[in-house]
Order: sequence, then C-alpha cells, then structure tokens
Amino acid sequence: MKQNNNFFVEQSRNSEIKTQIVLTMFSLWLKNNKTKKDLSYIDLFSGPGLYDDGTLSTPVCILQEICATKAMAQKFNVVLNDHKAGIIAKLRRAIANIRNAKFLKTLATSVANTGEKPQVLNSEHCFMFLDPWGWKGMHRNYINTALQNKNCEMALMFSFNQFNRFMNFDKIKGIFDDLFDAKTLKEIRDFCANNPKANKENFVLNKFIKMITSTCDNCHCLPFKFKMENSLKTSHYVIFIIRDKKRFKVAQAKLEQFANYADDVLCYSPKHADKNMLLELSK
Repeated sequence: MKQNNNFFVEQSRNSEIKTQIVLTMFSLWLKNNKTKKDLSYIDLFSGPGLYDDGTLSTPVCILQEICATKAMAQKFNVVLNDHKAGIIAKLRRAIANIRNAKFLKTLATSVANTGEKPQVLNSEHCFMFLDPWGWKGMHRNYINTALQNKNCEMALMFSFNQFNRFMNFDKIKGIFDDLFDAKTLKEIRDFCANNPKANKENFVLNKFIKMITSTCDNCHCLPFKFKMENSLKTSHYVIFIIRDKKRFKVAQAKLEQFANYADDVLCYSPKHADKNMLLELSK
C-alpha cells in the first residue's frame, strides 16, 4: 500500500501513544531477558527514525533503550528495514546520534525488496516490531516464520483503514490476500453478508488472532485499539504477542494506563485525550 508522504512531517497523537505503549512493552520484555547473552530487535518497516519536527519514532526510541549501556548494546543484533533508500539513509543518520550504538553486536539497516522473505530467526530471544502501511505487505508468513522461534515476541500493527471496503465486498485484488488464506477469507465474507448487525470488526480481529495462535506455541495476544484522529471509527490495533502468561497479565495492567475509551478491548481515542475517565460507547 502506498505510504502517506506526509506521515513523518509531524507526529500525531495516535503515533505518540503507539510509541509509548510499544516502548513500554519492549521495556517489560527487556527486563525479563536482560541476563541473556544473545538478544535481537527486528523492525521490518522502520521508517526514517524521526519526524520532520525532530520527534523520535519508535525504532529509535527502542534503540536508545538498548544502547543505554555499552554492555547491553553488545548483546544485541538489530535488523531495521524499509522500502526506500532515502528513508534508510535518514534512519542511519538518526542512529549515528545514539550513544553506544557503535557497540551493537550487529546493526543491519537495508532497503527491503517487495516480496522479500522475513528475517530467519534462530533461538535468540527476539523482540519484533511490525508496523507496515495498511494490510498490503503484512503477509501472514512474516508472522508465522518469526514465531517459529519460541523465544520471539512481537508488537504487530493491524490496520483497519480498509475495513469498510472489505465489508462491502470490494473486488480489488490483493488487499486482504496477504493476511488470510482463501478459506478464512470466505468465512469472513460469509459472516459479513449474513450478519449485518453483528460486530464484524471483532469477528475479523478474532480470526486474525486465531491465525497467529494456531501456529505459535504458548502465545498470548493482547490487542490495543486506536480510534481515528477525528472520529470514533477504528484506525488500527497494535497486537502484542507475549509468551509468558504471568507477564501477559503485567503487560495488560500497564496498557490499561494508556486506555481512555471504553470498548471490547483496551482502546485509545485522540478525541478524548483530555478525558480522565473511560467513556461509554456511543450507541
């Protein structure tokens, strides 16, 4: 899906909260694994590292935490990809300003090719952040391959910007094929057609989570919803995939601090950013 060229001009409120919650979950993961010798951080859709206004984006914030000490940096293999050479060049400049980045075990920043297979992971303890634009390019094989490593955890963006097209049976090919197999696509379309008043969004989300957990041992999925900047329609989810049940409960409690809108799952609405209480769903 074509990237919005204005996205990195100024950080939106949604992006700010997204960075905060991903960094919170990364910190929790790192605290649990900091005694391990080999650690990895992988981001296959990294972006330029900062916005035009100078605000740091998620990957650079995570790298700052990794490089807080020389000893920690020396434990990490880092892989950062994006689809444009200009973006990767900006990312490298941003990384060059991070203290202790030169001590990373490996740092690979490269331009990803369309259809490129995901990084093959070994048994290293890994935190992966997948944040593509829309559904095109978020191939389920990226997720399934990564999670074959039983020590891999993930923050996964799940966009709903194209959801209305899906409900209306849009015939544009390829938008959803990357996410679901043919059987699941038919199940979703049949459900949307035969249950006009049902919560279709929840049905699709649950199908996606089921796809993840069916190929992943001991995976606990924690979704966090974002509303659109100027409406109460869903913009996207960040789904955290956590291997430890006890840490899953700790993570859930931490994310509750960022939620400001009552929903079926933890939810943030920019329209209600100044509210201190959860709001009831509008009918």
